[in-house]
Amino acid sequence: MESYTTESNEFYTAYAASHKGVYNLIDAGHFHPSEYISDKISTMLCYFDYLPLYVTGPVNWDSDHVVSFDDETKEICKEIVRNSALDKVLIGLDFFDASINRVAAWIIGTHN
Repeated sequence: MESYTTESNEFYTAYAASHKGVYNLIDAGHFHPSEYISDKISTMLCYFDYLPLYVTGPVNWDSDHVVSFDDETKEICKEIVRNSALDKVLIGLDFFDASINRVAAWIIGTHN
């Protein structure tokens, strides 16, 4: 059920944009592998004062979510800086991986 969403991201974005103080969380791990979160940031910042961003690894059946500093994560960071949005983007990280110790996941995620 982790990857199941009742409506589309566009529906939730439109709803949040039309209700002051409601924000659409962008969960990097729940988009299709061919979609780039970095492409969405500048557009989202046009409509929202703040952009909550959940940076995590892609969803896999083994629940491996530890963040890795891959090309897309670098592009997300570049896009935030390009838009001078360091004070507008609220970044959360995920260090959960059922196959390894939580402390190890935290160390691996912060090291990446």
